[in-house]
Amino acid sequence: AGIAFFAVLIFGFRYLLKKFILDWCTLIYFGLLTILFFTPLRATLEAHVYLLSNIMLAAIMWMSILVGVPFSTQYAKEETAEIIWMTPLFRQINYYISTVWALALTVVALAVYAQLYLHWLSSLVSIMIQIGCFVFALRFTQLFPDWYQGYLFRQQSKHREDVTKNFYLQSNFAPLRSETENFDLESIGKIPEELHGVYF
Repeated sequence: AGIAFFAVLIFGFRYLLKKFILDWCTLIYFGLLTILFFTPLRATLEAHVYLLSNIMLAAIMWMSILVGVPFSTQYAKEETAEIIWMTPLFRQINYYISTVWALALTVVALAVYAQLYLHWLSSLVSIMIQIGCFVFALRFTQLFPDWYQGYLFRQQSKHREDVTKNFYLQSNFAPLRSETENFDLESIGKIPEELHGVYF
């Protein structure tokens, strides 16, 4: 626990400075574990520390989703432009990513419990499940944003309006397909003196 505490402190220092939820909760958790290891609870903690750690991480992730601040949002902001942060799509993607990670850690905790306490799984099967969960969550995080944006675009394309059937999108009402820049155009008539500005 002490090693994990200092590992989070060192490798997650920049995230701690930015008040990342997952990093702070993890630091506090391992800090408390380190203190408890010097109490009579040490033997019990040593026997259950791996299971407790996975349960705690899953709980932190689920809680961040429930309070409306998916933990992955803070990491995603490190990789995206600020203008994207407030878009509904950005929030949707991070809800999905955070949920997948929370589910992955929950399954890992269940696999550990089934192996160590219920003896339903062999050590090999349990380890394979745990590795599979982490690999799946990592790949999902990498691939899902681009796939989801493409999926939404394809769905919207299916429902695109046929402009040839809309009177108000034809002739003089049709959208302009080009942009021109002209100077010193001749004006016919008189512009009201009350108008001030530029005509584009």
